[in-house]
Amino acid sequence: DHEMAMSGHHHADSSQLSVGVSVEAARFDNMFYVGSYQGITPSLGWMSQRFGAGATIGLYHLSENGLSVYGPGDGMITGHVTVLATETLEAGVALHVMVPTGSALDGLGMGHVMAMPSAWGTWHARPVTLMASGGYSRAVTALGGGRHDHGPSPLVDPMNMQELTWSAGADLAVGH
Repeated sequence: DHEMAMSGHHHADSSQLSVGVSVEAARFDNMFYVGSYQGITPSLGWMSQRFGAGATIGLYHLSENGLSVYGPGDGMITGHVTVLATETLEAGVALHVMVPTGSALDGLGMGHVMAMPSAWGTWHARPVTLMASGGYSRAVTALGGGRHDHGPSPLVDPMNMQELTWSAGADLAVGH
């Protein structure tokens, strides 16, 4: 995903492949649902020169109002390009597309496509790297009449019809 590009640790003349996994656990208690979920999300990323792509999908165990469900969440595919690269600064754009692979009825997915364009940048001053990104998310299509009105769902990754997103971070190199 574009975090590989943001990290600034790639070589301009080579291809890189990244494999990752993240885990999460959460409890929820809202007007309609009480329960918890646990998830594991494998990811795969590729980058070559200025261009990259990635894919992720969460696999969940959801306990909602006493009912236990296992299944995939919505998948995400990403494309990104570095548009500026100097010795100390890198910047680029990305497009993330969430696809409805999770069951909306079970609270594992949104039931529609979501497009999420973003911009990112990094600044390097060894041994420190600062990173930031910002974007906009928007529902593109919806099932059941074209409305995006699923309230506090999906339970595993709730989203609104449109959202502003951002991230910021820093890396400190402590070795080679």
